[in-house]
Amino acid sequence: MPLIPLRIQYFGLLVALLAAGPADAQRRIHRVYSTEDGLAQSQVNTVLEDGEGFLWLGTFGGLSRFDGRTFRNFDTFDGLPGVDVRVIEELADGTLVFGTYDGGFALRRPGDEGFVVVGPAQGLPDASVRDVLEREDGSVWVATGNGIAVYSSPDSLGQPPRQHLLAGESIGCLESDPGGAVYAGTFGSGLFVISGDETRREDAPGDRIRDVLAVPPDGEGPLLSVVGDGAWRLRGNEWVRMEIPGLGDADVKTFRRVAWENGTESLLLGSTGSGVFLLTDGVWEHLAEPEGLPSGTVWGVAAGEDGVLYLATWGGLAVYDRDRVLTLDESTGLPNTTILSLAELPDGTLALGTAGDGVVLWRDGRITGRITSAEGLASGVVWSLHATAGGDLLVGTHRGVYRYRDGSLRAVHGEGDLLAGRTYRIRERSDGALLFATYDGMFVHRDGVSTLLYEEPVPRRAIYYDALETADGALHLATREGAVTVRDGRVSYPEADDPLATAHLWCITELADGTLVYGTNGSGAILVRDGARTRLTRREGLRDDTVYAVLEHEGRLYLSTHRGVNVVERTGDGFEVRVIDHRDGLAGLEGCQGAALRARDGRLWFGTVRGASGIDPDRDRPDRTPPQLVLDGMGLYDGPLRPPSVFAGQRFPHDRNYFRFSFVGIQ
Repeated sequence: MPLIPLRIQYFGLLVALLAAGPADAQRRIHRVYSTEDGLAQSQVNTVLEDGEGFLWLGTFGGLSRFDGRTFRNFDTFDGLPGVDVRVIEELADGTLVFGTYDGGFALRRPGDEGFVVVGPAQGLPDASVRDVLEREDGSVWVATGNGIAVYSSPDSLGQPPRQHLLAGESIGCLESDPGGAVYAGTFGSGLFVISGDETRREDAPGDRIRDVLAVPPDGEGPLLSVVGDGAWRLRGNEWVRMEIPGLGDADVKTFRRVAWENGTESLLLGSTGSGVFLLTDGVWEHLAEPEGLPSGTVWGVAAGEDGVLYLATWGGLAVYDRDRVLTLDESTGLPNTTILSLAELPDGTLALGTAGDGVVLWRDGRITGRITSAEGLASGVVWSLHATAGGDLLVGTHRGVYRYRDGSLRAVHGEGDLLAGRTYRIRERSDGALLFATYDGMFVHRDGVSTLLYEEPVPRRAIYYDALETADGALHLATREGAVTVRDGRVSYPEADDPLATAHLWCITELADGTLVYGTNGSGAILVRDGARTRLTRREGLRDDTVYAVLEHEGRLYLSTHRGVNVVERTGDGFEVRVIDHRDGLAGLEGCQGAALRARDGRLWFGTVRGASGIDPDRDRPDRTPPQLVLDGMGLYDGPLRPPSVFAGQRFPHDRNYFRFSFVGIQ
């Protein structure tokens, strides 16, 4: 039992909780589901993942059940007592309880498709249900607008309650601490603590309590959300107000403990207008509209497997898969969201080449520098970037190549004062020479001098987009009209019937097994190994046949296209393709030629016309676990047939013999 606080004290800064400031913004919401995807209504009040794996969502317009692919919606026609669903809880026996704002609550027993309604007619003291708490002794406590209805067990729900506590009080929330005491937050009378036969009103910092968390992750206790006055916690015998950066005038609607894969825990706070706040090891992380939330009002959260959070917002269901996809765009301060090139400096700084605003330098969640015309770039269009081992950044622009180091910029390749020549790719050869793939030819740059690699007689083949040196010393070139190979000074071209002979090629990548992958403009990807060609196009499952860039991770290919990042895996003699797009947090569907980077931390970065996104391939592994199959319904001819009527031993005559079984695969 906590001590009754002797006084209430305001702290401008709660040092124990705010050891560091808030994390900088990046768009991190993995996916958003709305009414367009089948959700009953866009304002989601609560969300719960049940024991079978279904997500249940309560909205102002009914109840939705989500199996990972489709929504099934329920309203009063399906037996709900009301469509304004505020509470969803699963009891130990698998019974689901759905509390409504003005119709009581509904029960859904395991194996039953229908609902059992419990309201004032069944002895519930009020039709407004605000919270449901199942205690260790098996009793079920229901918070209503007129006190707490206490039921002896889940089986007794539907019968008159065993007790009616705090009659006349409008109960907003219920929480039990490890000692068995129940905290009851009210709208108007503050906080009550019920222990055994004793009910005591606490000296809380406000009279209107939205939520209570008895034991936060740091073990100090309890937390209160006070309407119009922020969040408070009890430290010793004092209530101390929490300073939450970014909360502003919004209220904290809900508290939640969140456990991550690495064993750490966070305190999550959902607000009534400022989004979500996560406190981990003294550091605040703020998720709001700039990070991809469809609404700043978040009333509920469910924690799924692998650290995935499902956020009930007033703009739909938001999925937060921590760090799976990080996105940089205008919300994070990028002056130009068309990202043409990417590079990583030795200190971990990410360099982003834009289509008009030069280079943006990004590190530790913020812009740390810019390279623009003010520093001497002749063009702000940066087609290519290359970080050398020595720490230099080579910048290939629409008008020449520059070398940047420690704030100093100088031109290293171009023609006269105009620095003519678009440089689409910069590569470093094994002998230390640099290759500049440009609109005007393939140049070798050594000791400050650029020379043509060779004279190309076909004008369209003299436009180069990429170059790759393989272990045997050969150079493989991607041009506007086909592939070129330079080996021991000899230039060779594919045979006329080879798909690489005339294809417009954007990029070349060498895979771990030695396969060369050519990305094309409209002809998909062409894989070359031991002289054999394999085509990868929409026929094989790609979303689009233009491939701008290719990266590999553990045998999976990540292809930047016009329609998102296509992830390709070999399956026997074929391929399996899935797509990472804007619904997964990708900045934009349309990629940019050559704009791809494997960072040293393993993240795969892709530039798009709407920003850059970094994918964590270790969190992107497809789930190979077969979907969990659930019997979702039975029928006899065109009518419903509940499983209990079958299992009870009912016999059916020969002319009642057409049964239907409906299954759902939860994924």
